[in-house]
Amino acid sequence: MAAPDPHAALLAARFCDREYPGATTIVLGGSASTGRRTSTSDIDILLIAPTLRRADSGSTQAEARVAHRDGERIDVFAYTEEGYRGWAERDFASVHPVLPYLLTEGTVLRAGTEFERLREWSEARLLRGPQPSAHDLELRPAGRPRG
Repeated sequence: MAAPDPHAALLAARFCDREYPGATTIVLGGSASTGRRTSTSDIDILLIAPTLRRADSGSTQAEARVAHRDGERIDVFAYTEEGYRGWAERDFASVHPVLPYLLTEGTVLRAGTEFERLREWSEARLLRGPQPSAHDLELRPAGRPRG
């Protein structure tokens, strides 16, 4: 894999320090982390924090938003540890585990104590593959090999 885009990494770290000062884990994802970033690419950031505050001063476990800084579009995926697990499970259920891939394959800019737990959990869950629903199982012919 190519080196991450240094401008994107610096912008992501500065953005999180300003907007999410409590972030303990910050992961740069997408083309910015693989060295394939173009002039029209956005910057994907996954962050984990012990708590997240909403604009109305309430708390939340998950926040996804788009921000624009220094002429760049930043896609922010912010979670508490519990919030990450819940949303990752939704990703697995939809058979599009974007968050787990972002966490396990992105460039780690900061790794908090929860990072290894979440990485190991995500990797193990990715290795299990998609879990068919009861409906999917009902549609399979009897005796058909699985997998």
